[in-house]
Amino acid sequence: MSIMSTGAGDGEILPILSAKWDGHSTFSMKEVAEILGISVWTAYDEAKHGRLPIIKIGTRKIVPRRALERMLTSV
Repeated sequence: MSIMSTGAGDGEILPILSAKWDGHSTFSMKEVAEILGISVWTAYDEAKHGRLPIIKIGTRKIVPRRALERMLTSV
């Protein structure tokens, strides 16, 4: 198991997200807001304060699926 592992096998997707998100390996901030039931503004604020795991690509911020699943299962 790697440091970044969710506890699931490599490539295994945990069933904590609805089937709507199958096939997504990353999420936009808008998608994360929908998944978490929060506003997009709140999602950006959580990312700004380090409470939402993001990857910055230029000015775009995306959330890796495995990081989001880890965050949701650690609660």
